[in-house]
Formats: sequence, C-alpha cells, structure tokens
Amino acid sequence: MNLFTLFISAMLINNIILSKFIGMCPFMGVSTRMDSAVGMGLAVIFVVFCASVLSYGLYHAVLVTLHLEYMKLICFGQYEQTPEEIVAEFQQKLLDAGCDQVISELQSQIDATYR
Repeated sequence: MNLFTLFISAMLINNIILSKFIGMCPFMGVSTRMDSAVGMGLAVIFVVFCASVLSYGLYHAVLVTLHLEYMKLICFGQYEQTPEEIVAEFQQKLLDAGCDQVISELQSQIDATYR
C-alpha cells in the first residue's frame, strides 16, 4: 500500500508539471500524437533530472563546503520566514563566527597601508 501511495503521490499530487506549470507544452501541447508526447515526456524527465543533479552538486560543492547550509533556503527559494528575518539570522551567524573581528583587522591593515 505504501508503494501505491507513493506512486499516486508522485504521479498526481507532487507532479512537477501539474504543480508548477513549468510550460504547458509537455502537458497540453504535444499530447495529440503518442510519439511526440513520449519524446516530450522524456525531454522533461531529462531536464528535471539535470536540474536536480545540478542543484544537489551546487549545494554540496558550495554551500556545504563553505559551511553555509543555512543559505540553502535563500538559494533555492524555499523559506518560511520573511527575507528580513533570514538576513537578520545570516548577519547574526556571521557575528557569532567572528566576522566583526575580521572586518576590524582588515580595516586596520588598510588604514596602515594607506597612511
């Protein structure tokens, strides 16, 4: 029963074409002929797969490597807070990490260089 529920959920409820309306061509445009509908369906699967792999790679190569996992919400546009709250959280995490000390040290080096 669990596999059946997953199949129905993926096919009808969480279907990216039906839920996001990413172009109407895969849904309506070429569904009159079977060969063109299959071709368009395979093209959509390929594009969604490539976008998912690229997003996964970008997340792990950049955000995880730089310890910016909390920026995932902003980068992928899925956040429940307001942008102001997210920016405030980001600024607080920078302060907790010692960003103000780095900025003051850089400023003192710049001041010493140009005096």
